Amino acid sequence: MGTTVADLLKLNIYRENARVVAPEGLKNEVQYFTVMEAPDFHFDSLAAHVFILTTLSAHHDSLEEINRIIRGLCEANVAAIGIKLGRFINEIDPSTIEIVQEYNVPLITFSQNVLFREILSSSLALISDTQRVIIDQINIMNRELFDAILHHCSWKQLIKLLCDKVECYGCCMDAMGTRIAEASSLTVDLDVNAVRAAMDRFFAQQEEAARQNYMQCGNIIIFPCRAQQEFLGVLCIVVEDNRTELVLPLAEAIVNALSVKFLEHNLKVQTEREMVASILDDVLFSEHKDENAIIDRLALLNFEPQEHHVLVVIKERDNDFSDRNSSRTLDVIQNLFQQRFESTIVFVRGSRYIALLSYKNEKKAATMSKIMEYCSTAIEKATHQRLDIGCSIPVTDFREMPECYQQAKHALQYGRMVHPESRVYLYDDYFEMGLISYGLHTNAGDTFFKRIINPILEYDRKYKSELWPTLECCFFHSTLENVSAKLYIHISTLRYRLQKIQALTGYNYFDIKGRMSLYMAYLLYKVSQEQ
Repeated sequence: MGTTVADLLKLNIYRENARVVAPEGLKNEVQYFTVMEAPDFHFDSLAAHVFILTTLSAHHDSLEEINRIIRGLCEANVAAIGIKLGRFINEIDPSTIEIVQEYNVPLITFSQNVLFREILSSSLALISDTQRVIIDQINIMNRELFDAILHHCSWKQLIKLLCDKVECYGCCMDAMGTRIAEASSLTVDLDVNAVRAAMDRFFAQQEEAARQNYMQCGNIIIFPCRAQQEFLGVLCIVVEDNRTELVLPLAEAIVNALSVKFLEHNLKVQTEREMVASILDDVLFSEHKDENAIIDRLALLNFEPQEHHVLVVIKERDNDFSDRNSSRTLDVIQNLFQQRFESTIVFVRGSRYIALLSYKNEKKAATMSKIMEYCSTAIEKATHQRLDIGCSIPVTDFREMPECYQQAKHALQYGRMVHPESRVYLYDDYFEMGLISYGLHTNAGDTFFKRIINPILEYDRKYKSELWPTLECCFFHSTLENVSAKLYIHISTLRYRLQKIQALTGYNYFDIKGRMSLYMAYLLYKVSQEQ
């Protein structure tokens, strides 16, 4: 640890010539000394951890001036104030003592016989010796860490190296906040709630906090572990006091070692994920005649098939996929699905996350939708990304997985077209659009374009009208009153537009067959636009 005011008081020069008038703050660390005798002393020039020596020669004529100077020093966060008595002042006024007590700054008086140079000589010698010890400890720690990395020591053994040097608690967490290892040499009870609150604050400000060297909340210090510009995890330490001269460099050395450990761990995880992707690529994109061959392949991934299976495709709404964040997002998705399905595998393919889920009991579409809604919200909260989820129809045969993949993709595609405000799309709700998509580039599909779609769009372009948006709005509202309110037009104007559509296409919106034909044309157009 660094030299404290209490350490200095143990020196002979202090024991023989000093008296503590205000003992608050004796644990304050001292790194420098400054003699203050000039009348135009500038408080903003003071460095942290400074011990002020003065006779108050320039300010002794007025108690008000003395207290102004003392308050200014306290507000500058000095480590301690030492005043020599017998030259310009003979005693310390109670009002002055109240000021230093308010700021927890120790106030020490010296006898008139002692010289400032004697105080400085003894004090600086102790500070130099302490700093030399600190440097030696840092060098020893670096050597021990180098040996620990070479011998593949565990996470806990690395943290314990710090706890052996400093009385502290330390824990290492991954980028998701999952605790990996911890160790402690504290002699007092750990305030678990304070640690949890500090970690919550760190992860709430993760992007900003991860760019700093550390974040401190009282005696809790959180260090981000980084490598190759990627945030990998954190080291959280709790020290018994706020002295950081030794704690910070030792902890930063541990952080460097943990970052190497994280890189090794991530390389192993990446290798495992590449194997998962290879096997699932084979399952999803190859034709298999024997389902048992697929089950055997999945067994290599410790996947235990249940009775029902669905495939889920997850994609960022803004298509802003980042390899840097994909690993953490994948872990979040995996953990959420594992809590709700008996067997789960998640992997990354291109800019999509793909999840194969298997479960025992049949789940209705409404139940599956609620599960996916919850997972979508939880993923966004944990990763700060807006992700959309497309889910296939459940199957009982793994040989249908290629078709399930297409369904999940199309659920996302059609759902975003028809319900862009949503973020969970089940193919159950959009399978008719899948059927309609088969009509594209066929004679029947071309007929819909010639008879319905093109005439309406050409009329809108030519006369700058809004027949097509009006028709679209009609399909999403149950009554004409709701449609007119949504479009801010009179209901008679709405009826006129629908009659104009009939005149252009021959299909009457108010007739069941006509409305169905117009709706199919609308869906066919939406599918064609997306493709």
